[in-house]
Amino acid sequence: MSNRASTAALVLAAAATACAALIVSSRVLAQSVALYTDAQAQKGVDPYETSCAMCHGANMEGGQGPTLLGPTFTSHYQTVGDLMQFVVQNMPKSNPGGLSHEDYVDILAYVLLKNGWPSGSQALSYAAASASKVALSPPDPPSGQ
Repeated sequence: MSNRASTAALVLAAAATACAALIVSSRVLAQSVALYTDAQAQKGVDPYETSCAMCHGANMEGGQGPTLLGPTFTSHYQTVGDLMQFVVQNMPKSNPGGLSHEDYVDILAYVLLKNGWPSGSQALSYAAASASKVALSPPDPPSGQ
């Protein structure tokens, strides 16, 4: 192999490695961003049970409505903001947009908690949730699958 070909192969390998690292780090970053507080997620339990559980199940496993857990759920939305906007515009099915802003944000926090997103020290606001560009990508499968 000539020096030019060796150099090109080395540059290509380095670029591929850098791209892979960016993809992995963006997924890890997206799933490690603390968007809500524990208290906020706990406040989401009651409105979830009252307004969501009858369709999505007591444990978010699905029923009349789809599951709210795992990649089957999160793959439908690109960002947390996309999810928030969909929920506000379409849920609950019997009264779309009928909950308070606080209830919507608290339910979102509860759903994020149940999907393994970490909590933090700052509460999520309605405006921040609606505008969030944080990727809502499904978690990577366990190694070996």
